Amino acid sequence: MADEGESCSGLFTHASPISLTEVKGVRVGRENIFKPWGFWFSKNSEWLDWCDESGYSPHKYRYLYEIEIEFSRILVISSFDDLVKLSEDFKSDSFIDWNSVREKFDGVYFDNFQVIKNKIFMNHILFSKFAWYLSLDCSSGCLFNGNPVRNINLVKEF
Repeated sequence: MADEGESCSGLFTHASPISLTEVKGVRVGRENIFKPWGFWFSKNSEWLDWCDESGYSPHKYRYLYEIEIEFSRILVISSFDDLVKLSEDFKSDSFIDWNSVREKFDGVYFDNFQVIKNKIFMNHILFSKFAWYLSLDCSSGCLFNGNPVRNINLVKEF
């Protein structure tokens, strides 16, 4: 797996239906089988681009924030090998035990989504093993608490 806090750079954004001034804590509850609960962010505008392309409720997001994130306690998945290691270390049935990941890290970030997705699509065995990964839609991350957020700025109101 990529090292904790592996150097991640670039613009990260969060689209929200509500106005935010800070990230104190995040919703904690029963995880769904694919994704953890938390404060989701994406690289650049990838999430909004995916919403536009797929027709997924883009009208529900009224605010776009640029966020600065400290990655020292974020688990970074940036290659297919990292994804396999995550699965080996935190597997529960055919999915990830997100509560166990939450106990060790402040969040998880999936970089290079398209490259990893393409590798999964090339093999039907990989497809069934990593179906949960495909639900991420784009390079994105989930913070389990507000600790990694260094700054949040409203950049656009729709």
